[in-house]
Amino acid sequence: MIVSYGKAGNSEGILDVLRSMSEKFSVVVQEETLREYAVPWLYKLCLKNSNDVISKLKSAGIPLESSVVSLLHYLLSENNIKDAVKVVKKYNVNYMPNSLRKPLLQAYRHTGDAVSFAGMMHAMYIATENIGMRNVNSNFIDEAFPVLDRFELVGQLLLDTVSGVRNVNVSEVKKLLEAMCSQGLVISTSTAERFVEQLGNANMTTEISNLLEKLTSGVVVSQEQRASQGMAFGSESRLTNLVNNLKAKGEPTHTARKRLLNLHCKNQNLEKANAVWQELVNEDVGIGPGLTAQLIDLNVSNENLETALKVLKWLENQTNDYIVNRSKIVKLATLLVKNNDLDGALTLLRDQAQKRTATTEEKNYALSSACRTLLNYLADQADVDNLRKAFDTLLQNSYIDINNVMLGPLIKVHIVRNDLDSAMKEFEKLCNMYRCTPMKNELTCKLIEAEDAVSLQKITDLSTKVHGEVNSLYDLVFAFVECGRVRQARKILETPGLLVRPERVHLACSRYSQEGMVSSLEGLVEATKSLSHIDPSNIYLHLLKTYCQKNDSENALGLWVKMQEENVQPTDEFLRFLGNFLKEQGLPVPFVLPEVPIQSKTNENKVIENFTTALQESNYSKALEILESMEEKLKCQVSKEKLSSLLKYLSSSGQREEVSKLLLLMLQLNKQPATQIFKTVVNQITSAGDILTLNLINEYLDESAKKTIAYDNNLCRAHEIAGAASEYLHTLDNEVTNAGPSDVEALAGKFPKSAMLVLLKNHPELHSHYQIICEKYLKKGIIVPMSILWIYHALEHQYSVADEVWNKYLIRLESVKYDPVCRFALQRLDLPLATYVVERLKESNIIKSSHGYAHSCVVDILLTNGKIEEAVEFVKKSKSVISYENLTNATRKRLEILTKERGISLESS
Repeated sequence: MIVSYGKAGNSEGILDVLRSMSEKFSVVVQEETLREYAVPWLYKLCLKNSNDVISKLKSAGIPLESSVVSLLHYLLSENNIKDAVKVVKKYNVNYMPNSLRKPLLQAYRHTGDAVSFAGMMHAMYIATENIGMRNVNSNFIDEAFPVLDRFELVGQLLLDTVSGVRNVNVSEVKKLLEAMCSQGLVISTSTAERFVEQLGNANMTTEISNLLEKLTSGVVVSQEQRASQGMAFGSESRLTNLVNNLKAKGEPTHTARKRLLNLHCKNQNLEKANAVWQELVNEDVGIGPGLTAQLIDLNVSNENLETALKVLKWLENQTNDYIVNRSKIVKLATLLVKNNDLDGALTLLRDQAQKRTATTEEKNYALSSACRTLLNYLADQADVDNLRKAFDTLLQNSYIDINNVMLGPLIKVHIVRNDLDSAMKEFEKLCNMYRCTPMKNELTCKLIEAEDAVSLQKITDLSTKVHGEVNSLYDLVFAFVECGRVRQARKILETPGLLVRPERVHLACSRYSQEGMVSSLEGLVEATKSLSHIDPSNIYLHLLKTYCQKNDSENALGLWVKMQEENVQPTDEFLRFLGNFLKEQGLPVPFVLPEVPIQSKTNENKVIENFTTALQESNYSKALEILESMEEKLKCQVSKEKLSSLLKYLSSSGQREEVSKLLLLMLQLNKQPATQIFKTVVNQITSAGDILTLNLINEYLDESAKKTIAYDNNLCRAHEIAGAASEYLHTLDNEVTNAGPSDVEALAGKFPKSAMLVLLKNHPELHSHYQIICEKYLKKGIIVPMSILWIYHALEHQYSVADEVWNKYLIRLESVKYDPVCRFALQRLDLPLATYVVERLKESNIIKSSHGYAHSCVVDILLTNGKIEEAVEFVKKSKSVISYENLTNATRKRLEILTKERGISLESS
């Protein structure tokens, strides 16, 4: 009826239908009805006036919230982000911002309207904050949600724009980041790093890097805020006049000129800033180190090397306490490199590193970005030797961590030189040393183009060690497809026993569709043709949508014909999408359009179908509402997969109270969530210190499930977070005191090793009680708790206390858990700690062959620090304790590679 009234141009008829549904038949008008039928017709009949649409729906008794949300969905589905921003800013209603993510992203990809997209991001940010505040006011437990989740939403929206995108439009990325800065938005450092990794080294520019630095700084302000701050701070003309007036009166001008210097730095006015600074220095006026560091950064960003070095030297002469931010130092080093002074750059990096302790400054995005810029510059220069020198200096002086992004330039430099053999050798070396696969996809495509089958097999084998065989094979499939090698892709998919990964195929299809990669989608259709284990419907649907995005009606209709010829049954969704597209193009539809599914007549089936529809439309708030209204017998009929989908959303959107309720319900119904979701949810419950929920779910978990989610570790953590650490130790005390011989094995297996280390670190006042408990465990033959006490003191470098525990309780044992100490030492490159473990093991009764991991740890630290000769010498000295074969395979392989490169003999070892 709504459609017929719409076609007749009768808006009042549409409103009468809506009124009748609620007033005469007591039927709640669902958002789907509004979004799919009422709103589209009213928007057209109201001449695209959003305010009139809202007003008319209000007159029909439709709640404002439903009207606005439905209108937003419709506008975004029509790629009209600009009007959507106007609506969301004008009407302050409650809605779940996450439900708009998908249509907003699709609209942005279609229009490229960065300003409006950033405006929607800001509106959704505010909406998420408002949801958080409402939850707090209604006794919502998770107080962190209002603050954290809004930043996560903005970050996720940004990541969505480049997720899976292969050919990134750098100028569009720059426009979006500028628009986000203009809106005063903020993202986390981890989001920025993930964004850079997805964007790829080849697409990183100085402008993009600087914009990301601003977004992660936490001090980005909107245009309106900037204008008001400028008025409060004072304009350049006002400050200049102030200085002149003070001079005329014979009064001091130091403070006013320092404010002027600050303003010139903020306004990027290099010449004026340097001139004011020089005046102040000539007059021996004290200038704060923070302001001086700003001036250094300004000169570096303008590539004024001479003055930057001059200001840095002046700052160092003025104070020994102030340490210049590491990101600024790396930028200055990059400028030195650009001026052909690599040695000066490396000396600067080393000298500055010696002035700080390991904990002086945490690594952040600004530092990572600066280091990446330096390494990529050298890679682009095709300078292998200098790149390696710079990389080693940054690594040895703790400027960088090992990851794919930082290792990428080591591969890129060989690709730039078109030296694929060297690129493969370096890739293999890095994969073996660090279990990382930098620039794997780029290198794979290059090898495919070069038809180097041997290297392709090698890169797949290396990837398998890190990412697993199935993931690596699917990566290779998509690389072949993107390079137009369909036959090779199909051959892999025909591999007997290859596990199906429908989510990988779906993700690839989404990426190809979003980027308009028609040839890759067409290739994927051919590669998967007639393969029984891969559903082709999703691939065909994405290919159809891509044709329609390009208004290619001929190929869109031809795809339907092709499906008939190849006996592939089009889905109803496919036919509806194609039919609607052909109608929009004014073309005849050569098939009968499937009707929108009619809900079952029975109330029970109707409720379940409504729940399913809400999930499919990502309307999770509605799905939760329907689930909570269900009778118990109906809840049993809902599949575990659907409940897991809802649980995942509630978890990602920070609704912890609802998460706890749904998790408990699923366990009561014997529908345990998927492993990854289960772990995530339990970690969230733990992080909130929710001991009650953990105790409630305990009765529904068998030992296997408890092990999967690390239940006992989480229970210990929750007590510590909730301020009940002492009570938890009393519980352990009672358990070990009352344990009989048959309970010993279970008692040992459930001890919370990693969580106990955290508890001991945060609660030194409980150490004495914990040691008493450890002694009780030892009497039962359980060693682990006392080992944890020793590990704690060793990690804290409290070696004398650790030795007391070791000599009194552990030295005579034949097995002691020491590997956590070695892992920690390896992560921090803490050679004294690793050496301490080796020395303690020498004194123990632990079988000598078990010492290999500790010795391997020392060798790995020495190798990472570039001390290869010392590593060889250490191996020689260790011959009296262990044999060379007792070292781990990875350590031996790494040692052999590096010694061979240096020409050092290992025979005597």
